[in-house]
Amino acid sequence: LAYDVFGSPRPNEYFTKSRQGIPLITGRFDSLEQLDEFRLDGCWLKGYYGGHLLVAVGVDANDYIYSVAFTVVKSENKHSWFWFLELLQRDLEIDNSYNICFMSDKQKCLIEAIYVLFPNAEVKNCARHLYNNFKNMKGFRGQAMRLTYWKAIKVTFPRQFEEVMSEMRSLSESTEAWLHGKDPKTWSIAHFSTRRKFDLLLNNNSEEARDKSILTMLEIIKRKVMTRLVSMRKAAKKYPGHLCPRIQKKMSEILVYAGNEKYEVDCGLGNKHVVDLLNSSCSNKKWDLSGIPCKHAISCMQLLAEHVRDMEPILPPMIKRPLGRPKQTRRKEVDEARKGGPKLNKTR
Repeated sequence: LAYDVFGSPRPNEYFTKSRQGIPLITGRFDSLEQLDEFRLDGCWLKGYYGGHLLVAVGVDANDYIYSVAFTVVKSENKHSWFWFLELLQRDLEIDNSYNICFMSDKQKCLIEAIYVLFPNAEVKNCARHLYNNFKNMKGFRGQAMRLTYWKAIKVTFPRQFEEVMSEMRSLSESTEAWLHGKDPKTWSIAHFSTRRKFDLLLNNNSEEARDKSILTMLEIIKRKVMTRLVSMRKAAKKYPGHLCPRIQKKMSEILVYAGNEKYEVDCGLGNKHVVDLLNSSCSNKKWDLSGIPCKHAISCMQLLAEHVRDMEPILPPMIKRPLGRPKQTRRKEVDEARKGGPKLNKTR
């Protein structure tokens, strides 16, 4: 718990900001490497004293929001974000920000604080905040433009990204130019680094209590976080699998059983393949041509708890013995020198 006041000595001290952190429970995160994604956001308070609530959350292994710290400040400005992020950096002992990623609504004061305190960190733009600005553009055309926007967000290859942007350009050149003017590295997965970041909405935990007084609001938020951690811990102890439930569910949704050991594998963006485990075949023909299970077949096997080696039994090579006694020496060519043959002597 940290707080700051101005005015001295007492009783002329006035509250300016308070920060409260949630301790990292042992076993929730084994190391800082698992807590490398942060979502920063803020909302204004409706209580008598006003102010703003700033929140920092992470994402755990089950894709759930994990509250890291929250603070109440007089106003959301550069000084407040610097103070909050400095405490976050100190408490989490972040010495190297190379593997850290922050996602925010791209407020100028927040971005400046991140670049100063975490110079090597990646900064991503919240896709929903960007969409709210995108749909207010003059050339925005309803449902077709909305679907194209989210397709541009989710594609994973730069070539697919350019195709979607070309499709958007045919709908409206002005909106495509505005969106292309934003750095794609901050909002398009196709231009992200190898670690994918997720867009999360964070104000749900604070909107319910933000009309209360400051101390009451902090107590409500703390209690909600505390009960959530306890319930998540109990649920984790009951789950017998090796993967977290939400991750297992995502893997299960990719495969659709079609009967007779056949599965339809959904690769996203309309790409689907049919895997026939019984006949060792896949519709992309890689398994049929090479004899080695492709990635679609392996995903089906992993879901069924089968091993790849069990699908392709390796038999010993067939032996065909030639007639007669096997020769031990190699047959030499006509122009090759033979050992033990006639020798030439030097003559005068």
